[in-house]
Amino acid sequence: MPSKNAQIVKNKLIPYGCATGIGSLPHLDPKAAVALISEYLPVMPHWPQLPRKTVDEYFCTQFLHALSDIGLIQVEKGTKAFFLNEDDDWPGRLAEFYELYLQAADGDLEILNKFSFSLGSAEGFYCFYDELVNKGTGQARYLKGQVVGLLSVGFQVTDQNRVPAYYDEQLRDILLKQLSLQAAWQVKTLGRFGLPVIIFMDDPVIDSCGRYDRISVSRDDVQAELTEFAAFVRRFGGLAGVHSCSDLDWSILLSAGIDVISFDTYQFAESFALYPDLIQQFLEQGGVIAWG
Repeated sequence: MPSKNAQIVKNKLIPYGCATGIGSLPHLDPKAAVALISEYLPVMPHWPQLPRKTVDEYFCTQFLHALSDIGLIQVEKGTKAFFLNEDDDWPGRLAEFYELYLQAADGDLEILNKFSFSLGSAEGFYCFYDELVNKGTGQARYLKGQVVGLLSVGFQVTDQNRVPAYYDEQLRDILLKQLSLQAAWQVKTLGRFGLPVIIFMDDPVIDSCGRYDRISVSRDDVQAELTEFAAFVRRFGGLAGVHSCSDLDWSILLSAGIDVISFDTYQFAESFALYPDLIQQFLEQGGVIAWG
């Protein structure tokens, strides 16, 4: 039986009151950022994103370098990107991406490594990894990683006509599969230390559902995309979480089959509490709520 101070999630024990961080820190020195995390979040440490250090660690483009390498997107000044979907060689590059995706999804780890971070785009990740190699896992019982949310990146990255990529079903699918591959690579890389790995998708823009200015954003599509992401992460042995600091239709997260829901309790506890039946069902199925 689990301890009264712990909860089982998909056969992996998570202690109640276990603290972790969202991801981004204001530091310029990755070693200082990792040291801070190790000191204050020793049970579930995470790798730090350092957007002030370099534009290559900008929230919405940090996870897209593989798409740039394949030639599907072009990144401008590190903070803006657009798909090259009107170029003559687009069909061939698109076919290359999906071939790589299928190979990686089938467990080809050499192919999965193509979706790793470039060294300059995630200094915090590699510093975190090196600390684990050199000093061990210490008090850690879990390791946490993160990726940008699909809607967040889908409304920042555009097609060549500057229309948000999320509105194009094909471009949206590319982004979803790229983020899933990046998350899977984190699971396999951090999983080398023998601890459960949790990957969070950070997406405040899930609140687009129901907004008059984004009426074409479908609740069912958003939920299905989260479900696909979570299933892919679990295929590689990880746990999948979603963090959103916005007020939204919480039934989307509660019904998406994810393992951990993280939200801004201080501002949105009342709106979250409007779904008691779904919350109960989520918890009974082994889900965890992170009261942020």
